[in-house]
Amino acid sequence: MKAMNVPMLPSRLSTVVTPDDREVVRIMAFAQTAMAYLYQVMLKIGPTLDPPRDDRERCGLMSVVMNVETAQYWAFPVGIVNPAKAQTYLDTALEKARRLRAQLKYGDVSSWQSRDEENGRWGGAIVTESEIREIYSGSALPQLGDEALELLLAIGQRRMGVKRALEIAAISDNPYLKPTLVSMGLIKEETSTEPVAEEPAPATTSDVAPETPAPQAETDTSGEPALEVAGDSPPAQESETVSQGAAS
Repeated sequence: MKAMNVPMLPSRLSTVVTPDDREVVRIMAFAQTAMAYLYQVMLKIGPTLDPPRDDRERCGLMSVVMNVETAQYWAFPVGIVNPAKAQTYLDTALEKARRLRAQLKYGDVSSWQSRDEENGRWGGAIVTESEIREIYSGSALPQLGDEALELLLAIGQRRMGVKRALEIAAISDNPYLKPTLVSMGLIKEETSTEPVAEEPAPATTSDVAPETPAPQAETDTSGEPALEVAGDSPPAQESETVSQGAAS
């Protein structure tokens, strides 16, 4: 396979591992799509939950995937990340992941459960229950946005089912995950927990009337939303407080 120009940020730590190229392509492609859909949901819901944020227009974050057993991790940007803040976001994402890893023995499944906003400890990391347990952690968006994106990545990587992701989101009363799953067509709006069926079950007799197809979630007629840069305004500081989730 040809060498790929994948943006992988260096770290001061020696525990960085780089997955093979195919995994990089898979997770980053899904991450960009998920970020675009999440961005649209946050624009609709966010103003009622969080103060306006210039850096939200940048629509990006630093994401970390950490192996629970070994604590090895790899990091990558999703969307557009302010280069001047990238290392800070990476450090914050790592703090969330390490804190959650330490809290697993107490039954925690997300860093939201051990957050301490006065001391700069935020939500935004979640743990999978797959064969190889991993922690997905992100930083740069408001903390509930970080959490929603990391849950979407875990679903996209088949490290977590939709039902389990919604259970974790319910702990923080996360308003972003469910509508993003609906807009991506990953769940039905009326059931909210069941993946969309690929094909309807065939009728068993010839006289059975066909079922009315379930209504599909509304989609943006303009196509998949694109990520845009909102100018040169710097991101909000990590200590910014919001009514239902601070920037993290």
